[in-house]
Amino acid sequence: MVEPEYSAHATLNEDTHSPSASELLHRFHYDLAGTPTPSQITALSTITTPEHLLYGSDYVWTRHPPLPSS
Repeated sequence: MVEPEYSAHATLNEDTHSPSASELLHRFHYDLAGTPTPSQITALSTITTPEHLLYGSDYVWTRHPPLPSS
């Protein structure tokens, strides 16, 4: 039987070559739909790049005044 490269039962002393938590968080894309606060954006910018900060939503959560009717 072949041992898997990464074991779910690895101990802290074993070198599994797994990415660290910060490396994994850096890979995520973060959706800022709604009303993110400056502190949230600052915190996210410390763990990832601007290309991973996105604004996308299925619904308009940010309140904007209605457009005037024509």
